[in-house]
Amino acid sequence: MPMSAVESRRPALFTSRFWFRAIQVLSGLTWGLFLSALFMLGTARPEVETYLDQRWDKEVRTWWDMEMVRLSAKFLVAAALLCALAFLLNLAVKRVRPNHYSRVFIPVGLAAAIVFAIVEMKF
Repeated sequence: MPMSAVESRRPALFTSRFWFRAIQVLSGLTWGLFLSALFMLGTARPEVETYLDQRWDKEVRTWWDMEMVRLSAKFLVAAALLCALAFLLNLAVKRVRPNHYSRVFIPVGLAAAIVFAIVEMKF
């Protein structure tokens, strides 16, 4: 893609293409953190006793793994902060190049904040 005269005079770090790539990377990191936190919450919950567990007298964990809950809460906070940072970066890039705008950070950030609030209220 040909760059404009203004973009060609700037250092490569400050071109809108760099910021667009940065937004894509932040989007991937945010989704990774959010899905990892949800997975950790799923593994932290108490186990369900099955018929085979009863039959073989296997001990089943009936409590929440609080270390995993704390770690997932940290991941959710990091995801929400990355969403906020990426959203602000996205607004700045939109001013430079209006056709590049990613709205993925709004629902992910809201979902991370809601899940974090639920975790904090429950534990």
